[in-house]
Formats: sequence, C-alpha cells, structure tokens
Amino acid sequence: VNLVQGNIQMTNSATDFFLDDGAAGTTSFFVTSKNDETFLTRDGSFTLNSDRYLQTSSGAFVMGENNERIRIPEGAKVAVQADGTLYDEVTQNNIARLQTKTVDAETNARLVQRENKSFTLAEGNIANLPNGTGIVKNHMLENSNVDMTKEMADLMTDQKMIQASQRVMTSFDKIYEKEANEILR
Repeated sequence: VNLVQGNIQMTNSATDFFLDDGAAGTTSFFVTSKNDETFLTRDGSFTLNSDRYLQTSSGAFVMGENNERIRIPEGAKVAVQADGTLYDEVTQNNIARLQTKTVDAETNARLVQRENKSFTLAEGNIANLPNGTGIVKNHMLENSNVDMTKEMADLMTDQKMIQASQRVMTSFDKIYEKEANEILR
C-alpha cells in the first residue's frame, strides 16, 4: 500500500481532519468502527450524523481513545489540539480525543485495503498497534497521493504495448492465411 502523504487542502469544515505524519517511516491513521469491525483510515472528511456522532462518509463511527464513538455536543464549535483532543472553542471544554494508530513499514505490508478508503490488518489486531504519533489539524484534508504524470506515462506505455501486440497478431494472421492458401493449392 502506497502511504506517501498527499497534498493538503484547506476546508471550511471543522469536522475535516488531517493527520500530519509523525516519525519518519511511519504513517498515522484515524480509527473507525462499523458493524463491530475496526478500521483504519487516512480520510479525515468526517460529518455529524443526526445523533451528532462523528462519522466517515461511509457511515463508520470515528472512535475516541477509550474505544467509544465520538459525540459532539449541540452548539459546540469544534477545534482540535495537536494530540487529537477535540474541544469546544467557546467553552474550552474537552469533548473527546481522536483515537489514532501508527503503522510502520513492517505493519504496512499487513494492511488490507477495504472499501471507502479504509484498511484492516491481514493478521493481528488494530488495538495492538502503537498510538498515533502524527499531529492532528482540522479545517484540512489530505488529497490523493496519486502521481498523475506517472500514471499517464504508464498508461501511454501500456497502450503502446497493446498496439504492438495487435500488430504482431495481425502479422501472424496474414502468415497463417498465406500458409492455409498454399496448402489448398
């Protein structure tokens, strides 16, 4: 899994969060839960559901450090500290602390990509991963880490190989047709 950090985009939403990776060679993730299954995600584009729980776009609940769903009180103006502690900017009261986990190169090899930009571990338990070392910021999102120039170059190379293969097949067809015609004579 390519976990190179993507470009950062500023947003107007207080529930958009960005995890700036901590130590070199590691990647931090938010912890989410859906249908009693735990996931990791880098996508911090969260929203509040009708009960004011913080959720991902796929409906997974964003988990706090005590493995509880994070609920934002009515009227709270959400802000975040670098360690992931959510608080109300008006009252300065803490709301919850985002649960984050860190993945190193060895653990990265065990990540299994799931639907909706989430990951699980092929073996092992997410709860046993070290706590996140990244810095949490809100009003920011991480964009895709896809290098469009490289992908377009790879696509053009693949297209040229397909065209070359088609020409080879056309040549073989002509040779076989010629051979078949000579046998019939």
